[in-house]
Amino acid sequence: RMKSSSSSFCTLSVSACKDQPGDLIFLIDSSGSIEYDDYQKMKDFMKSVIGKSIIGQNDVHVGVMQFSDRQTMEFPLNSFYSQDEMLQAIGDMIQFGGGTLTGEAITAVSQYFDVARGGRPNLKQRLVVITDGEAQDEVEGPAASLRANGVLVYAIGVVNANTTQLLEISGTPDRMYSERDFDGLYKNITQELCDVTNVCEKQRADLVFLIDYSGSIQQQDYTIMKNFTTEVISSFKISDDLVRVGCAQFSSEFKDEFYLNQWNTLETASKHIQKMIQSGGGTNIGKALDAIREYFEASRGSRRSEGISQNLVLITDGESQDDVEDAANRLRDLGIEVFAIGIGNVHDLELLQITGTPERLFTVQNFGSLENIKKKVVSTILSVFLQNQTRSK
Repeated sequence: RMKSSSSSFCTLSVSACKDQPGDLIFLIDSSGSIEYDDYQKMKDFMKSVIGKSIIGQNDVHVGVMQFSDRQTMEFPLNSFYSQDEMLQAIGDMIQFGGGTLTGEAITAVSQYFDVARGGRPNLKQRLVVITDGEAQDEVEGPAASLRANGVLVYAIGVVNANTTQLLEISGTPDRMYSERDFDGLYKNITQELCDVTNVCEKQRADLVFLIDYSGSIQQQDYTIMKNFTTEVISSFKISDDLVRVGCAQFSSEFKDEFYLNQWNTLETASKHIQKMIQSGGGTNIGKALDAIREYFEASRGSRRSEGISQNLVLITDGESQDDVEDAANRLRDLGIEVFAIGIGNVHDLELLQITGTPERLFTVQNFGSLENIKKKVVSTILSVFLQNQTRSK
């Protein structure tokens, strides 16, 4: 594998958050059903987010409230303006025990976004709710009231949390994180909170898009999908030396668009994508996955033999009419990282067979919702770039 100097790949540093001043409050479940280790992980998670943020009087302000069947504001938004003070206060937190009155806690924490309590409603305001189980009270009303005031609400559920209630808290699946534990969560949520985009100036990778242009997609939705693809590409530094991009389309048949060595600027790649036309037909994802392997050959511009990160992003709106699992395995056996974006009534298990991991699988209800997951998609691709680049050092 090719050796890389440390300067040849980007790091998701605090500079990613530099120009994103705002208010962030954590609402932490401190009830008796939280295991000691999970409580410590919650504290570590908060420290991780704070560590990636620029904390200061004119930058990011952070507050923390704990709750069970009561609430305590550990520190409001205007208490601390340094990371060290915040980390110390979080380290000193002690678990309450007791029940889980999440709705009551959301109502209580809402006032801390007000100007009188140190809030800055003119800036982006966020609440991150972390809970392990079902609330013993109603959460939908309090959460909706807070969101109506312009606060973005993230709901993180751990240890088999009630996903219906998480959705009632966040108001959208795009800000709902439901996992058995925190371990797979750090990168996604911290990057989402930090608005990580365009931070990779020296990252090297090969990135291929495989786009569904079957007959089930409406013309306006096909345009939205092309726009989404060009927006994702624009988050990377496209050039012959850094990120190379390729694209193909599929329905019943596979259609080449451009290989990794065809366009080496964002403008030329985007222009090609915008000129692509839809053919109609069925949905043969397995056939397309086998055909796309050619894009990852050296003759087509792939730098796989040099140890450069190899990535495929599949975008589809339907269930495949052929088998996908073997084709996806053949692709991943070459060391290609596969991401899948499913739109509408898609087959989640089938998409999971394609990606091999839920961390690279994204679903939205309709094409209009693609914009909501753009940052999360870019952040996930970036983190995979980084992992692969680090391994190839």
